[in-house]
Amino acid sequence: MSYVVIINQEEEYSIWPVAHELPLGWKAIDKQGTRYECANYIQAVGVSFQEETENTIYVVMINQEERYSIWPAYRDVPLGWRAVDKQGTQDECLDYMGEVWTDMRPLSLRKKMEEEARKKEEEAKNAND
Repeated sequence: MSYVVIINQEEEYSIWPVAHELPLGWKAIDKQGTRYECANYIQAVGVSFQEETENTIYVVMINQEERYSIWPAYRDVPLGWRAVDKQGTQDECLDYMGEVWTDMRPLSLRKKMEEEARKKEEEAKNAND
């Protein structure tokens, strides 16, 4: 798995899986690699951080667009996200997400597509009348 170094407004650093959407309030900096490489980068710039380990307990989060992510349970849930009733290891949380997050499209896109389909159905029905 590939990771990226992220930073928030308080200039706290962390490591985040590249495949996951960044939490609100965090931005990626120009450093990607293995977890080890990212941790070494953070230590090299002289910043302390709490690295997540195999024993870290995570919480599954969802945002207003119904997109899922995981976050270390010892940290405050970022703005724009809320925790769902699932905590566990990284693998347990990712497995849970795989079960419940079956449509990767953001909620706003799903609604727009549903509305467009409804309009096309109405147009077809009116054309047949």
